[in-house]
Amino acid sequence: MRRCLAIGTELVVQVRAARNGVIQAVIGIYEGAGEMMVEEYYASLPGETMSSALVWGVKRARALAPSLATSFCTDYAGRQEGD
Repeated sequence: MRRCLAIGTELVVQVRAARNGVIQAVIGIYEGAGEMMVEEYYASLPGETMSSALVWGVKRARALAPSLATSFCTDYAGRQEGD
């Protein structure tokens, strides 16, 4: 899941099920030019499903960037995601 913030910062949350069934997550916050501000890796999220891990990851990413307000991402042609 990718979410852009009003100031051009991007939140990225990825979850996966490892071969052994363990749910893992990566959370990243990047500046508009792609420079990493924060990255966290969770090798195991016991008791989480893929869906609940994604929800948890989004909440965690927002907690890491509490002063930033979300808005729609805009691509280089000026279209908002989903258009």
